[in-house]
Amino acid sequence: MMMYFTYSLLFSIRNKKAALLSGFFINTNKLFLLLF
Repeated sequence: MMMYFTYSLLFSIRNKKAALLSGFFINTNKLFLLLF
């Protein structure tokens, strides 16, 4: 059970990082659209 908890915690952290990265890329794409 503890193993599952730590795994889910790591997975959620990775998902948060992925969400932040995708949001960052979306924002940069919007900036590029505004610039060009």
